[in-house]
Amino acid sequence: MAFDSFRRYDPERPSYRYFPNRTRTQTIWLSWGVLLVGGLVGLVFLKFSEKRQEDLAKHYSELAQQGGVTRTCSSQVWNQNNYFHSVLQNARRRDLGLPTPRPVLQIEEEEK
Repeated sequence: MAFDSFRRYDPERPSYRYFPNRTRTQTIWLSWGVLLVGGLVGLVFLKFSEKRQEDLAKHYSELAQQGGVTRTCSSQVWNQNNYFHSVLQNARRRDLGLPTPRPVLQIEEEEK
């Protein structure tokens, strides 16, 4: 049976789940190797993210010297904020049970 491995326990080669039939020395080397590779991958990622952060800081400092975001971009953000504000206002009115606001009527008098 596969579940009675405890009966034939060998202290030199314990029954590991992954990479079975390895010695404790091989397990130690494998652990240190995985730790070293993980550290190197983390170090490479750290260097990459620092370089990207420096590039972005340079880009945004140049953008700030030119007057910030462009007029088109700021108007788009402004329009989006106004739209979200109106959606939230309508939802708040609906939750409170208030009637929906009617559009303002402009009455123009006829000239005689």
